[in-house]
Amino acid sequence: EQLLLFDQYTRDLLPQKKRVPVGLSQTVLAADDDLWSWFLDREREAAMSTLSDTDETERPPNRVSAQSEIFCALIYSIQCKASLFETPGKYVSRVAIPLCQYYLELVHTVSTDLRTLLSQRSLPSDRDLTVNIEMWIELINGTQAAAVSLLNKGSSGLFGTTSSPESAVAGDHDLARVGRSSERLREALIDECSSTIVETLMMERAKLATYLMRCSYILSSPDAAEHHGLSPDLGNVASIFSLILERCRDSPATVSSQLDQFAPTAIRLNVIDRLADKFLEVILDAHGMTPVLVLEGCLVVAEDVNTLFNDVHSQLADRLLNVSSFITMENRAMHGLRVALLGLSQTENAPGEVPLLNYAQIVSDGTLLNEAMSMVRAKGYALHLEDAISILNRRRDSF
Repeated sequence: EQLLLFDQYTRDLLPQKKRVPVGLSQTVLAADDDLWSWFLDREREAAMSTLSDTDETERPPNRVSAQSEIFCALIYSIQCKASLFETPGKYVSRVAIPLCQYYLELVHTVSTDLRTLLSQRSLPSDRDLTVNIEMWIELINGTQAAAVSLLNKGSSGLFGTTSSPESAVAGDHDLARVGRSSERLREALIDECSSTIVETLMMERAKLATYLMRCSYILSSPDAAEHHGLSPDLGNVASIFSLILERCRDSPATVSSQLDQFAPTAIRLNVIDRLADKFLEVILDAHGMTPVLVLEGCLVVAEDVNTLFNDVHSQLADRLLNVSSFITMENRAMHGLRVALLGLSQTENAPGEVPLLNYAQIVSDGTLLNEAMSMVRAKGYALHLEDAISILNRRRDSF
């Protein structure tokens, strides 16, 4: 350790453009194969021991797991040490790469434990769910920090001028490769967290699946009882959704860094889109369970959607709100739009057959497509033409 510190000290004294001479670390440690191998083994063991002994009980103030912060510090230390040798690639392959693999295994273990805690037979308390979400945020932010650290160091060639070009390039590529693996793990963690929240907590524990099954019947029922506010069946779903939005809300830039907000933003948008997609599948008849729409039933479902997604924005949430608004169009207005689009597309149907709009026919003609979209927008709706046609063909009370 003292040899490494001495070499780094002498290097810092030299002008930046001056070629760094071979240091004592290279002369004493790397010159003897047995000593060099022993030294690399001890370095690897020390790094792994430091990482495994990290105390996660104290929550870091910047919403990044302590284990990830220690990992990034270790990678920086390894980079500095490796730059003191003529063959940094070997140091990286024997010390840094095993450490990276060990770190990824630890992250996977923690994520499995967090998912298991969310998958209990009963709904978690607000406190337990809050703690769980905060730990997901720290884990994902930490993995993002690790990926950025590895990719920045692996692509910037930070090994010192004593390094041979071939060995330095090999070390850079190895770290960049692990950095890309960390990025893929980060995306998997976001999906795993969001999927567990929506598919397990909301769909199963909070009975959203039961509501969505009834939703197909409500949408086609002229006897659906109109109500104000949220259906009682969605109470637990709304509670979970509200807590997620609260814990993952955007913080002012003055008190939050870009890294701090990475995981909360990713989880929030992922959960919103997954939940919105559940409603879109039913309303747009993705599984053939809602062949008919009736205005009375549409008003009931639209009220639930508007209450649940009030002041919530994402790509799919905005699409859902547009769709829920369109399905509640008055019969006369919807009939007029449908007739206009039928006349535009000149759809031919057999005698006695109910005329239906053909989306494929409309989109095959660019001019026809633009005119059809203009007709929908003229009614005050900004939604996909395919969604509009799907609804128009199933709102039989407007025929």
